[in-house]
Parts: sequence; structure tokens; C-alpha cells
Amino acid sequence: MGMEDMTTSSMPLLTIIQKSSPQVDETHPDFGTKGIEGAKSGDILFGADNSLHKKLTVLPIRQVELYAEWKPKSAGGGLVAHHPLSIVRSPNYRPRDPNTPKSKEMLGENELVQTTYWMVLFDNGGEWTEGIIAMSSTQLAMSRQWKKLIIGFKYPETSQYKGTTPFIFSRSYILQSEMQRNNQGTWYGWKIVPGDILDKDEHHPLLETAAAACEKATEMLPSAGERKPAAALPPAQGTAQAEADTARVVDAEDCPF
Repeated sequence: MGMEDMTTSSMPLLTIIQKSSPQVDETHPDFGTKGIEGAKSGDILFGADNSLHKKLTVLPIRQVELYAEWKPKSAGGGLVAHHPLSIVRSPNYRPRDPNTPKSKEMLGENELVQTTYWMVLFDNGGEWTEGIIAMSSTQLAMSRQWKKLIIGFKYPETSQYKGTTPFIFSRSYILQSEMQRNNQGTWYGWKIVPGDILDKDEHHPLLETAAAACEKATEMLPSAGERKPAAALPPAQGTAQAEADTARVVDAEDCPF
């Protein structure tokens, strides 16, 4: 929830359609302009071209954790800014009231939503395309689980790369939606399972493409400050770097996860 307005920016967001989303809810005021024929709750929507997906094969490239500041709908709504997690030390910050179920984190009169943004490459009909996944609220736990899967990955004993440090994108992941619930209702959230291990020889062009995307990640992912639409970027292209150069890019401090 709360991410609907972001699909109108140039950020290439991958989101899950909910039963109340304007793509499927005929009672939604924006259904006339955003409705998509054939769309169903639980479908994955790529906002850059309104394409629908049931399942995605992705390579994680980079992630950043921020607070998104949102205006209340009564004041016009919309994303105001992104802040580092240290914003909780601001004198204007107000935490949730644990005794109030629908209480929210606030910054002055605006709501703060802790959000993890993942930049990925996903298989878009045979073409590896850059996309961003925003996880907040109940999906923060899934984001932490994904990060643990990445950090915990090691090449198997039978691999020729056993003992070497893998790249963040050395293994693909399969993403799809699944029904989730709590005492407040049901919704579709992310389900993430490990996919295939990429071979440095067989998949070298794809690894080079991923390394090039890693270098562009800071341009695509949100950063702390006032909201500015991300610049439209062309699809990542393979480079002529040697494998040693690729490893240097991936291990550099400007490409963390």
C-alpha cells in the first residue's frame, strides 16, 4: 500500500496488483485510465510498459533501505522525500503508538514508511530488463529473508568455483506473488525462492550486463533528499571487460547489497 503514486514516475517499478488496485478495481476513480484488460489480483505489473507477469526470474543487483515520506491524502497526497533510517532521531519524528492498531510513524504531519528498494534485472520475455521492487510494511520481513539468502549463498562442493566469493548476482531468484493474511485482512505479497547458479563461463555476457547495471544502480535507486523522478536509462548493455575487471566492479564499495 502507498506505492500507487510511484508507478507514475520514471522508476521502472515491479509491483503486485491487489484487489483494490486501479488496474482491476472498477470502483477505483483511476480505473478508467489505469485499468488493464485481463489483469488479475496477484499479477506482477511492470510499470514501465504495463506488462503483466505471473512469475519472474530475477538477478538482484543492489538494495537500499530508506524512509519514504508521504503527504496525507487530505493535503493532496504524494511522495515528499526519502530519508535515511536515522530520521528517527529527528525532533519531528513520532513513532507508532503500540496501543493503537492503525498508528503510523510520522514526520510532522506526514507519514513515514520504511521501505527497502531492490534493483534487479529480470527476464522480460528473453530480454534482461532493469526493474525496481519496493518492499514495505509486511514485506520488510521478506526483504530481510532475501538478503539472508544472498549473504548465505556459497558455491557447492562440486563447483569449480568452490571457496571463491560469489557476486550478489551469482544466483538467480524466482519471484511470484502469494496470498498472505493477518488479523486485518488478506493481500498478495512476494514469495522468493532460489533459482539457478550462474556459471562464470557459460553466463559471462549476462554477468557483464549485471555488473554494468550495478554501476548504474545509484542513478536508478532512490536516495535521501527531496523526491526527484529518476532519469530514464537505456537497457543495460554488455561490456568488453575481462572477468577480473568484472570482479573488481562487483566487489567495489559502491556496489553493496
